[in-house]
Amino acid sequence: MPCDLHKVKPGEAYVDSLAVDPETRGMGCGSKLMAWSEETARSQGCTFMTLSVIDGNRAISLYERKGYVIQKQSCGRRFGSFLFMVCCFGPVICPTGSTSTWYFSHFRALDMRKELD
Repeated sequence: MPCDLHKVKPGEAYVDSLAVDPETRGMGCGSKLMAWSEETARSQGCTFMTLSVIDGNRAISLYERKGYVIQKQSCGRRFGSFLFMVCCFGPVICPTGSTSTWYFSHFRALDMRKELD
């Protein structure tokens, strides 16, 4: 099902979602999936790959090891991530009673990019 949350740019391959069964984490499945997706992107003429990941997700270290770099985000993008999370998960009250600061620090999406050889 198409989603308009990300507009793919010329030369870009976007990883929309990636999941590994919790019982197989740490066995190289994520690395193999990323290698396959990069190989497929190159074969289609893509020059870079991007993905978005929730800040704090343990997969960030995998992406960084594979050469993905966290991109700076505009205020509009950060606010869009905030609205997306609120719409998906609804308001959550943190222990201090504040919602907006908690969302921005715990549920912001990080955009990552890797140039393909």
